[in-house]
Amino acid sequence: MYTREMTNVISQNSFYITGGTLPADATSYVERAADRDLLSSLLASEYCYVLNSRQMGKSSLSVQTMGALNKAGVKTVFLDLTRFGGASVTPEQWYPGMLAEVGRSLSIRRELLDYWKEQQDQALVPRFFGAIREVVLERSSNPIVLFIDEIDAVKSLSFSTDEFFAALRECYNRRAQDETMRRLSICLVGSATPSDLIADTRTSPFNIGKRIELRDFTLDECLPLAAGVNRRNAMELVKRAFYWTNGHPCLTQSICAAIAQDSKVVSAAGVDALVASLFFEAKARERNPNLTDVSNRILSSYLDPENQDEHRSSILDLYGKVLRGRERITDDETNRLVALLKLAGIVRSEVGSIVLRNRIYERVFDLRWIAQNMPDAELRRQQRAFRRGVLRTAVV
Repeated sequence: MYTREMTNVISQNSFYITGGTLPADATSYVERAADRDLLSSLLASEYCYVLNSRQMGKSSLSVQTMGALNKAGVKTVFLDLTRFGGASVTPEQWYPGMLAEVGRSLSIRRELLDYWKEQQDQALVPRFFGAIREVVLERSSNPIVLFIDEIDAVKSLSFSTDEFFAALRECYNRRAQDETMRRLSICLVGSATPSDLIADTRTSPFNIGKRIELRDFTLDECLPLAAGVNRRNAMELVKRAFYWTNGHPCLTQSICAAIAQDSKVVSAAGVDALVASLFFEAKARERNPNLTDVSNRILSSYLDPENQDEHRSSILDLYGKVLRGRERITDDETNRLVALLKLAGIVRSEVGSIVLRNRIYERVFDLRWIAQNMPDAELRRQQRAFRRGVLRTAVV
């Protein structure tokens, strides 16, 4: 999986950047409807959330939006939750770690940590949000937007963060009576669903804010990427890349970068051969970070660790129905299997249904892949059912 610090696949001076978050001045950044929607919503002091599968450009969207907000006089803070520790971190380390980063971003680190020490009689969550209210908001008259990225990282923590997200909701509710709190907006970013944020069913679910729909590139949005391809027919080559990716941000950028690097790719057939070498050759699923991530998320995201075989059978069976395309699968967010397929990034929502995301995934994650990864007992059951169906057809 790509990391923020990983060296970009292409040199830093090139048009394309295919690994990690794009900087604010990236020439290959593709603006989508979500850019305009998120910016206008945050300027209107709304709480927002951008929750989608990985490698959709969520963090890059945040960086671009922060730049636009800063120009408009809005102060911004970016908290990447992966930076504050995993399973070994304690709550006593996690909360002040985030608060220190807030202080560093706003140049009030000392003041915030002084407040933290002075309020030791308070519990951790009220102390954290008390610092936001009493120090951050009181010391500035500007609106402030807090971007909280990689929120799914809380799943790896050894303690519950239900209280943290419940407190975020309380900050939102307090704006009705507290004018100071109206200057604070929150943008949650990550690969999760709103129902993932608060696990305790006895606590009200996280149900505030505006959802920002971050979709794959349209063909028109992709065409400016041709500026990085030094060919007379660059537009046609980018269109052929789109044919395979259907606008998947990471795949589209990486194929365009590969085209730009290979001067022998001068036709649609050349793009097809390039795509085959990148994604369809033996071991491509193991070599390509995107394919590996999609595969792992389907095969290793268990709803019930006690019944892993049953879960894997269920999610592969549902994906098989999408792949075959013989029946309509409703995009029902209350269906956890549907939600997992979407977060894995292998399907997308289209007119109320989930459909296969692109032709690359259709070729890589095919019926053979399903059979190879289906638990043995379920595979044998399906094979028996298939043979019975063949016999009945023969008798008829």
